[in-house]
Amino acid sequence: MRYKVKFKAGFSEESFCYFCYAEDNSGVALYEAPMTGHEKITDRYFMEREGYYNYLLNFTLDGRGTMTYGGREYVLEKGDLLFINCAEKHAFFSAEGNWEFVYIHVNGLGIRSLYDRFCSAFGNVLHGYNGKAFCSSLARLQALLATYPQQRQADSVHIYLNETRACDVSEIVYGILMDVARTVVEKRSEKPYALTLAIDYIQKNFQRNLSLEEIARQMYLSKYHFERVFVQNMGMTVYRYIGDLRLNRAMWLLKTTEATIADIAAEVGYSDAQALTKLFKKNLGTTPAKYRKNGDPY
Repeated sequence: MRYKVKFKAGFSEESFCYFCYAEDNSGVALYEAPMTGHEKITDRYFMEREGYYNYLLNFTLDGRGTMTYGGREYVLEKGDLLFINCAEKHAFFSAEGNWEFVYIHVNGLGIRSLYDRFCSAFGNVLHGYNGKAFCSSLARLQALLATYPQQRQADSVHIYLNETRACDVSEIVYGILMDVARTVVEKRSEKPYALTLAIDYIQKNFQRNLSLEEIARQMYLSKYHFERVFVQNMGMTVYRYIGDLRLNRAMWLLKTTEATIADIAAEVGYSDAQALTKLFKKNLGTTPAKYRKNGDPY
């Protein structure tokens, strides 16, 4: 999917946006923030986009905005945290011209799984989120970026990160994601014990050719009952969950080892490199080789 965007907005003078790029592709920094900012909308606002391969966390501080995503329309008000996959078509608008929010686009290991679990627990919008830690960490990240050399283009600032700076950014991004993850864990802490056992079994054996029957046997359940329980609690199928585990493991191996793509495919449970390439194209819009060379696509 090619990147497309339509944009029209009126921002206050206090608004800012940072675009961040890695100067090298060593893969040392496991988490990235390709864009972050703080926006105060003072006039009619509209933005439509797709094909932007990262995930967006957006927290409304005041006022009201509207988002369309996945065929639904959401009203975003103070205290709402949204989490979306920006590869999919989405749009934001505010007819009233009164909306203040902070945001961060993120890439990195395990984010797809966190996104899926967030959506299973809350949908794409969590209302009444306690954003104190989130906003504090985001402000710390933005303050750090403000100290780096910058290139200004219109209303945005472009920053090129060396390896050390990329690692500093990665550390703060990880903290932001962990705050969101804790919120999801608190929501999901009441999941059935049998499901907890199943997840543990899958995580220890996802490299093998697992079947529903094998997993369900560990729980003394029929495969049909187990599958219903899994989807109801996890918001995805068992095979989707296994695919996410394999993807995250493969991403980590591509960033941290020099193993061949064929060897990595075998290690995460695929018979050949073609299957791993298909998984990467479907989820990240790129190939394992390009991911290793260039990092996350954005």
